[in-house]
Amino acid sequence: MRGHLFRHDAECPAGLPPEIRRYAGLEVLRVRDEAMFRRCLWFDLMRALLGGAQPFLQHAAALVMRDPLTGVIASESYVVSSWRYAEIGTITHPDYRGKGLSTVLCGQAIRWAASQGRVSIWSCDEANTASWRVAERLGMRAGTPYCFYKRSL
Repeated sequence: MRGHLFRHDAECPAGLPPEIRRYAGLEVLRVRDEAMFRRCLWFDLMRALLGGAQPFLQHAAALVMRDPLTGVIASESYVVSSWRYAEIGTITHPDYRGKGLSTVLCGQAIRWAASQGRVSIWSCDEANTASWRVAERLGMRAGTPYCFYKRSL
């Protein structure tokens, strides 16, 4: 499997969606506690990558769009930071795809990362054209291609 690494170099990204609290009838919320984190679509993956809910809440940030009528988390954006970089990630519930939700949330995530002095990066599989398009809409530029390797145990 092959992927590409994108990078956003702007200190104060121009043209990104402004900070918002509601979008398309959905609430925009920061994930601040384990109960909200457990409701996220990427909970299992993020918990596995970072060693649990508490390490995630201490060392990463997440924004969600929640449908106030159903309580469904429609879209999520994650920022996992190192000393200089912030990996931006997103996932959208299948019933809410094609509405620009990831673009809005990830725009806010990039703004937050820039305010923390981080350079935003984005990686995605070549076959994930939706992720590729979101990255490009947000001003990310394609950079380094890479390969995924899986070790057999």
